[in-house]
Amino acid sequence: MLVSGDGRVDLLHTIIWSLAVGNRQSRIQFVIISHNISAEIEKLPHMLEPIISRKRDAATILWRIHQEMKRRQRESIDTPHIVIVIDDVHEDLTRPISSLLSGGREAGIHLILSTSSPEALGGMLKHIPLHLYNEYAGFVARFSGQDMHFGLAHVPQNDHRILNDMVHQK
Repeated sequence: MLVSGDGRVDLLHTIIWSLAVGNRQSRIQFVIISHNISAEIEKLPHMLEPIISRKRDAATILWRIHQEMKRRQRESIDTPHIVIVIDDVHEDLTRPISSLLSGGREAGIHLILSTSSPEALGGMLKHIPLHLYNEYAGFVARFSGQDMHFGLAHVPQNDHRILNDMVHQK
């Protein structure tokens, strides 16, 4: 999933809290790479690692998760989903992100990426199935190239189907 536009950090907070409330720690774990995510989220029992803010540490953890993805693909065991949240994706992470995009979903590893300029992701964009573009009065969801516009009044409350579908598809 890609999140961009105004208020993307607030939307990331909402997504993280929604997934945590709707899933036990044994079902989902988070790795968060960000300077902006609230320290309150770090207290969640779902955290696989403390929030990562240094670029070098971010690349290291992504490569470790890549190795975990390979292990899961070989062994085909039931393990918690890992949701990697990266706020403000930078160029140093494009290679490990591309690798996780290509095989992570089948291994129960999901990415939520956030950036102020989606164009900077280049060719990776075509491998991201859901794009949420925040706008002042709502948001635009792009599913496989087709835009769906939602005003704030038109989004059903407590409708977490998009997020839950992301976690429950394996």
